[in-house]
Amino acid sequence: SVSTGRAAAITNLKKLTEVFGVEWAAHNIMPQVLELCVHSNYLYRMTAISAVAALGGAVGRDSIKGLLPAVVQASKDPVPNCRFNASKALQALAPFMEGSAVDRQIRPALQSLTGDEDPDVQFFARSALTQLKAL
Repeated sequence: SVSTGRAAAITNLKKLTEVFGVEWAAHNIMPQVLELCVHSNYLYRMTAISAVAALGGAVGRDSIKGLLPAVVQASKDPVPNCRFNASKALQALAPFMEGSAVDRQIRPALQSLTGDEDPDVQFFARSALTQLKAL
């Protein structure tokens, strides 16, 4: 299926980053992923948000700082699936961030999403906030 292909591509991006290094990813992967985060097609945006979440553990805190604003912006996307993917991405990135970044950017975005009109978005935001308490 198409979603399986997208998931495999995201996995391969992470593997490429692990093989070629963070600097390579910063020049060859992250700019394109950031562009896709604001693409007119919501499927591209969803895939890019998932890619950011997957890359979190491979690229390190400094690189995540550059990616985090795109995920926070995605939490305001008009498409509910993009917003709940943003919730999942924020949850995935939080363990790699300093507490101040979590408190200033991640937690407020998730708290805002708990009041979303879409019940799935609310669920994923609450789940992510619960996980943040364990950090």
